[in-house]
Amino acid sequence: MLGVIFAVLAVLTGFWGIGMYRWHGRRRQQLLASIHSLLAVRSPAGSWLDRLTQRIDQSSWGRRTASKLSASGLRITPAEYGVLLLAAFVVAFWGLRSWFHPGFAYELGLAAGLVATGRTQIFRRLQKRTGQLLQQQLPEICRLLGNSLRAGFTLSQGIEFLSRELPNPAKQEFQTMHKELLLGVELENVLRSLQQRIRTRDIELFAASLLIQHKTGGNLAGLLDDMARTLEERLLLLRSFHAMTAEGRYVAAILPVLPAVSLVMLSRMVDHFLDPLFTIPGFLLLGGFGVVQMVAYGLIRNIIRIRV
Repeated sequence: MLGVIFAVLAVLTGFWGIGMYRWHGRRRQQLLASIHSLLAVRSPAGSWLDRLTQRIDQSSWGRRTASKLSASGLRITPAEYGVLLLAAFVVAFWGLRSWFHPGFAYELGLAAGLVATGRTQIFRRLQKRTGQLLQQQLPEICRLLGNSLRAGFTLSQGIEFLSRELPNPAKQEFQTMHKELLLGVELENVLRSLQQRIRTRDIELFAASLLIQHKTGGNLAGLLDDMARTLEERLLLLRSFHAMTAEGRYVAAILPVLPAVSLVMLSRMVDHFLDPLFTIPGFLLLGGFGVVQMVAYGLIRNIIRIRV
């Protein structure tokens, strides 16, 4: 137990040290830039850590990761995300080595699997949360955009207005849309990009309504007012369903946690309790147990999932 605590503290201390080093490096670069701007001297190149960070951020993996981080609402760079993944892998590997002792190869594989699964689930939850927050802001978005159109703004000017007035996460999305419009991207492509970033039915309805009404003409402000009223009623209905299905959601969350906690407790109380699981019959048993758990989790989620 003490080994795990020391490992976590070591990883957190190392991450804090890297952050402080980068912060002092940025302050130093800002000071040097101000001095060189005054003296009209070309500033030197950044440190090796800054160059490595820029190379990671500008790579293909960095660009793909940056889009995922932006869609999830995380304000970190791909390089910082990579450091977090490495720290999580070290903590998971050290925890498996300290608690279970399954073997070096198993420890590496299980640690990598835990980090990959946790990363996927965290991204999925954060993207879902961002979509839910944006869904709650949609009635206000429709009303503000409708009022801006009544005031004589064009649709592009209305999007610029929303990018200044709305809080996050809607502010970030409309700032992205405004930047794309300034770069000359057509409104249809901008709205389709919004649908790809935020995959919810309400966003699809909002983007499709704007696009159709923009192409065919008509009273777009009145349509947005009607859509705002409909979305508010739908949000009230969703909140009532959310309250009624709270018990099922907690059961679905606790169901996969209880066996893992039981295994950890029994492995600490009984020596070599988990050794039979790291054999071929043990792996078959674990696989069957995992399939049953996933089926039970899926059944519960399908029962409590109510689409409006």
